Amino acid sequence: MVNLNTLKNKFTLVFIVLGLVPAVIISIISTLNSSSDVTDKVYSQLTAINQIKKQAIKNYFAERQGDMGVLVNIADAMQQQAFNKLNSINHLKKAQIKDYFYNNNNQLVLLANDTQLHNRVNKLTNSFSNKDQWHKLLDEYDKQYKTLLTRFGWYDFFIISSEKLT
Repeated sequence: MVNLNTLKNKFTLVFIVLGLVPAVIISIISTLNSSSDVTDKVYSQLTAINQIKKQAIKNYFAERQGDMGVLVNIADAMQQQAFNKLNSINHLKKAQIKDYFYNNNNQLVLLANDTQLHNRVNKLTNSFSNKDQWHKLLDEYDKQYKTLLTRFGWYDFFIISSEKLT
C-alpha cells in the first residue's frame, strides 16, 4: 500500500483528487447535456417522421378521393349511355310494333274485303257436315291461298264461325 506519511505522497494524492473531481463533474455534466441533446434530436426526428407519414396519408386519401371522382364520372357516363341505348331500343321496338299492327291491319282489311274469300268460307262452313265435300273444297282452296300465306308470312288459315254447327 501507499504510505501517506510523506509529504510527496500526500501532495500527489491531493493533486490526483483535485484533478479527478473536476473531471468527474465535467463528465457528469457532459453526459447529462449530451443525453438531453440526443433526446431532443430523437424527438425532432420522430416529429419529422410523423409529419412525413401524416402528409403521405393525406396524399393517399386525396388520391383515392380523386379516383372516386373519376369512378363516379365513369359510372354516370355509363348510366347515361345505358339510358340512351334503352331509349333507342324503345323507339325501335315501338316502330316495329306499329309496323306489325299496321301490316296485320292491312292484311285483315284485304281479307275482309275479299268477297271471294267470304264465299269460299261460306261454302266450307256449309259443307262441314259432309266430310268428303269439305276435304275436297279444302284441298282446292288450299292451293289457291298458298301464295297468300307465303306473302303474309303465315303458316295456315283458320276458319272460325260464330254459328254453332251441328
